[in-house]
Amino acid sequence: VDRFPLGPLEPSQRLLEQAFWEEIREVYDNWRAEKRDGSLVLMGRAGMGKTTTLRALERELGESVLRGEPKGKLTRPIKVVHWLSDVFGFSPRANSENELIERIREDRHPIVAIDNCHNLFLRKVGGFDGWEAFIRIVNATCDNVLWVLAVNQAAWDYLHNASGRVHYFRRVLELPSWSEDEIRRLLMTRMRRARY
Repeated sequence: VDRFPLGPLEPSQRLLEQAFWEEIREVYDNWRAEKRDGSLVLMGRAGMGKTTTLRALERELGESVLRGEPKGKLTRPIKVVHWLSDVFGFSPRANSENELIERIREDRHPIVAIDNCHNLFLRKVGGFDGWEAFIRIVNATCDNVLWVLAVNQAAWDYLHNASGRVHYFRRVLELPSWSEDEIRRLLMTRMRRARY
């Protein structure tokens, strides 16, 4: 089992070149040149490579990347502010959205990768407050930070429908399902690396 892990790959373990990297590089290049529109959502089903893609950003783009992931559900705005303060390493933590936005604007981290963004809302009354705070923070800072966000497809579809199909982020990239040939190549490569 140790030789054939089921979890996401580390950046050095990338097995196949994915066509979507060209789109990610294009978003990065445009953001770098214009310093605007710095939000990209990677959306896909479980196992399509969202986490692996986030882990590989630093190597692929040649920039420092802050990575974060909400542990558990964060549905209150102040919890989101404190969590993002921790992601950025702010001490003491920011105590409001506006304070956090100002501190992010002054920060020098060019790329922030957030995995499992679907943990920022619950499907209940009041369950979107944390998500809405997160959207405000991302949109207020996406001129000096490129946000790359990973969201489960089912959660994204729900959010998209619940919001009246309004796009809050500059670009949404749906990670394609793996073809039979890609799955076969992936399995064969992993088996070779595991010496089977």
